[in-house]
Amino acid sequence: LNRAALRIAAAASFVNSTPSAPMGPAPVYVEACGSHMEPGTPGGAVPRRRPFSVRCQTRRQLAWPRRRRRKATAVCAGTGKKVAAATGKGDTDCAEGASGCVDAPTVKKIKTWRRSRSDRLALEANRAQEEGDMGRAMRANVDAAEVLLGLSPSPCERSDTRFRLEADVWDMQNAARLLADAATAGHAGGDVFGAITLCERGFQILERAAALSKGDGLDLHSREALLFASSRALMEIGLYDLASERLDELARLAYQTLDPRSFDRVALSGLQRKLRTQRQKLENGDAEALMEEISVMGQNLDDKEAGYWISCVGELSRTKEGRRELVAKGFLAKKDENLFNHVSVARRAAHLALRYRVNLRLQKALSEAGLVRGLGDPCVAPRSLANDASSHLMPEAACRELARNRLAVVDGVFSAATMARLRGELCDLRRARFLRSDSSDVCNPAQEARYLPIALAPEDIDPLGAKLRASCPATMEVVQSLCGLPFVLEECLGLELAVPTSVMAACYPPTASYKMHLDSYALQGVESDVPRKVTILLYCNPEWSSGDGGVLRVWAPFDPGKGPHRDIEPRAGRLVVFMSEEVWHEVTESRSERYALTLWAHDRSRAVFGD
Repeated sequence: LNRAALRIAAAASFVNSTPSAPMGPAPVYVEACGSHMEPGTPGGAVPRRRPFSVRCQTRRQLAWPRRRRRKATAVCAGTGKKVAAATGKGDTDCAEGASGCVDAPTVKKIKTWRRSRSDRLALEANRAQEEGDMGRAMRANVDAAEVLLGLSPSPCERSDTRFRLEADVWDMQNAARLLADAATAGHAGGDVFGAITLCERGFQILERAAALSKGDGLDLHSREALLFASSRALMEIGLYDLASERLDELARLAYQTLDPRSFDRVALSGLQRKLRTQRQKLENGDAEALMEEISVMGQNLDDKEAGYWISCVGELSRTKEGRRELVAKGFLAKKDENLFNHVSVARRAAHLALRYRVNLRLQKALSEAGLVRGLGDPCVAPRSLANDASSHLMPEAACRELARNRLAVVDGVFSAATMARLRGELCDLRRARFLRSDSSDVCNPAQEARYLPIALAPEDIDPLGAKLRASCPATMEVVQSLCGLPFVLEECLGLELAVPTSVMAACYPPTASYKMHLDSYALQGVESDVPRKVTILLYCNPEWSSGDGGVLRVWAPFDPGKGPHRDIEPRAGRLVVFMSEEVWHEVTESRSERYALTLWAHDRSRAVFGD
């Protein structure tokens, strides 16, 4: 109702201020200009009086933010400089206009086209939503956001490639709001992972807007809409920890702002109550709630994958040995191991197992969308990363050991000085909170990790890689050496591999551990799993002692923890290579900070290659 009142008052103010003016193009905002302007006048615009002010029953005044009037500016595509707006048609105040300037009339024309085109697409999305076509509504909202962000070029930009106008803060915020609407439509249409991906994309756009505006004058409504949409979608797939974090942030924003247009607090309170109630039921082992969660999460996974995990935990829950194995793998709480009814044990274990797989599926979706590095990164051919340093890391004796035992250990592959520098740089990344934990990972919730890029792309294509090369030179040098190992393995063992474009840097803080697992369950019947073929580990822990724990415990190929095991200490310069689909392994509880780099080589026949 508040928004309706605002729009009605705006229309009345516009009509009263210009009673005899003919209908023309919609008003636009010139970049960095605080006054409301009318398009169509040569060389700029004539400011009209400021919009209305509405007083509500709460006696809060809803008015446009007061901004200092500034001179309109344009952007030079050739120099990237902001220049004064043109004083006449075709004029520009940029001295380097001959190199390809975007003058003020062109800026105005591009922004007008973008906003009018975005409005038409948003109306189309509303019509599709009213007709119940949620897929079309989601696509139209995404298209509208991309138009505002300049991803769909305007006619001016298509006719002259020198014209490249970046989106301003106002357009970024509106694009984020459109992505929230698209996420809501996608969630209603059943595409839950797509909805979460759109929300994460919106959060990244708002971060860019905050960086451009330096946090001044940002509208919080777009962030509130994204938080609400992502919370509902995360609850839909059973990731209640992440949903709770989003709702807590939404509550802080909603209760801090004094704007009556803020998020509906009644809806927020209802969603928080629903989340608390559902979590309490799951913790108490409510049979109906567990079966509902298992059904919903199973629908968001591949049928074979969900069936595999449900049948596995069902068989293991029947015996004491099987329950101990479920506890060891993180799929059953210790307090539930001695429950009398094995069906109740199976329900609880299936819920945790499917939550683990759903979280991996979400990380893969975000990675495939290019929002984070990780499970869905595109691959490159091993030959493209071959280098002379890699051939010395894996001697022929180690290759024969890997072929025979499916596991090989090589000590001293890097010097002590290199390992000390690597350890120091990883410690710096952790202190800077670059490494992060994942509370939704039931097997490994305390590990702090982040995927590092391996490609030596220029800064404009890969800014993170360029920043890491400057701040962590030893780390990136070691990463390049590790990335040449898959080519060595292809030459020695005849494997057909592909190398993803990222390496994981991980820290196990004290008390952290990793439950027994495989790095890929493709040979267990989960064909949609990440196609990892070979796991390559490098430890960088100088002065590590046996009392520090954190050992890598491995079993014989295809032995899920029933036979004898082998413990490998994470000493500095130690390289461990094993077959990802065959060797069950775990990391015991660490009593000191434990750092490692991990590279997975994928099966070429199932890998997804990039450009």
